[in-house]
Amino acid sequence: MKKIVMAAVIATAMFAAFNANAQSHNDKSFAFGVKVGANLSTFDTMDMKLGFNAGFVAEWRINRLLALSLEPVYSLERSGINYEYSFLAQTVEMDVTLNANFINVPILLKVYPIGGLYVEAGPQFGFCLGGKVKTEVKFNGEVVDNLFGVPVNGEYDLKTSGDDANCNLFELGLGFGLGYDFGHLFVGARYNLGLTPFRSEETIGGVTIPEMKNNNISIHLGLKF
Repeated sequence: MKKIVMAAVIATAMFAAFNANAQSHNDKSFAFGVKVGANLSTFDTMDMKLGFNAGFVAEWRINRLLALSLEPVYSLERSGINYEYSFLAQTVEMDVTLNANFINVPILLKVYPIGGLYVEAGPQFGFCLGGKVKTEVKFNGEVVDNLFGVPVNGEYDLKTSGDDANCNLFELGLGFGLGYDFGHLFVGARYNLGLTPFRSEETIGGVTIPEMKNNNISIHLGLKF
């Protein structure tokens, strides 16, 4: 709960700063709105899975060519991987699905070269609110709860604090994309490159688990007021 409150306070404060600046201007260079979209995420070698995002937009149109955009959003980011091993005519298959909840706050510089067409780039500040990791193991094609006496199926919480923390609270990314602004309606596509790890490298039982970074492709549709 504290993580959710902290992330919400930071996002709200940044959004409020844009709003306060907008109130000090009498022209139409500021616009506010909402957006919703879909995203495909991958945590390094894991496969992409479909998630979604929704949030707010505050845009300051500096001049005809340039604009600055702040977009605090909630994002469900999903990824998965499948392993299959065969030995002595036996087959073990494991499916792992990771669902992570984020508050993401990108700050983007937009360039409008022609009409409503724009390209954008800038940093993204991500705050992990937790999530779930689900595992399913099959032995010779049948789902099993235990494999050689070891529990293998179930759901596990993603935690960013405490002795059992297994992911990082904060992520820094770099986003870049393009879109088209029709006036009140806008559409866009963006790629976010993870710069800092979602999960740091650690050694468990003598086995080193490499760090994981979160990369994300998203499309969105929005409405500005």
